[in-house]
Amino acid sequence: MLLLTLPALAYDTIGAAWPASQLPIPYYISDDLGDLDDDAAVEAIQAAIAVWSDAECGIPFAYQGRISDTSFSDAADGRNVIYVVDAGWPDESALASSPRMYVDGTDITEGDIGLNAQYFSWSVEGADGLNTFDLTAGMVHEAGHLLGLWHSLVEGASLSPAMVGNPDAVTLEADDIEGLCYLYEDINSAGGGGIGDPCQEGDDCADGLECLTDLDGRYCSSTCSDEADCPDGYSCYAIITNEQYCAVEISDEGCGGCQAATPGGLVGLLLPLLLWARVRDGGGAPLRAR
Repeated sequence: MLLLTLPALAYDTIGAAWPASQLPIPYYISDDLGDLDDDAAVEAIQAAIAVWSDAECGIPFAYQGRISDTSFSDAADGRNVIYVVDAGWPDESALASSPRMYVDGTDITEGDIGLNAQYFSWSVEGADGLNTFDLTAGMVHEAGHLLGLWHSLVEGASLSPAMVGNPDAVTLEADDIEGLCYLYEDINSAGGGGIGDPCQEGDDCADGLECLTDLDGRYCSSTCSDEADCPDGYSCYAIITNEQYCAVEISDEGCGGCQAATPGGLVGLLLPLLLWARVRDGGGAPLRAR
């Protein structure tokens, strides 16, 4: 694990951010959420992450579902997982929560989040921030770390260490948003659209993405080498130029045997009267048969 910090007047960062090509940020939730009500806890975690994605300069996330992995450790596995740890907490017992951030240069490549349920009591409702910590508030704080922000010196900011689990920290303060815009100003000024976001031309999409057109409309997409490069609901398909893109998963019904392309493969989708095409002008747009 590598953490980088840069000085700032109030908010601080880890010195890295998610690249546009990795948007939306995929994340999983561990199957084991301790003593918390499972459905309510998942809803609270998703609501906390939405606080950031819906904010000014917000970056999209993509929930990938539950995962059987319950080990919150320093090992990078290529997945962003949220854990509630009720035994074997790996950090100082005084830490109510902790991120595991992995970077390559200035790009974040993975981020895991652990909530300390071994030494702290967490609740979906009725928390006071002293004896019981609010799950949504704790996740708002940690989701900020996942985006590349570190701690804020501003009293009351969601990223202030003193606000972890405080029910008053379920919304963002000005300092939190300023930090978010500092990290992702370039992406948002470039259009900001992540994979799956609607677009009309390439300028509507974040840097590194292109505006893909299929029979259902236009949306931002990225090149890919295999299924793991694409978020949930998207598959890696090849076009006649032998380039592959993350495109909406297709159904076998009425598809005439369509198949997702394998890395390095040729055309994976063939339907009468439909061809793959790539239009470079106006942002580029492969035509996909569905």
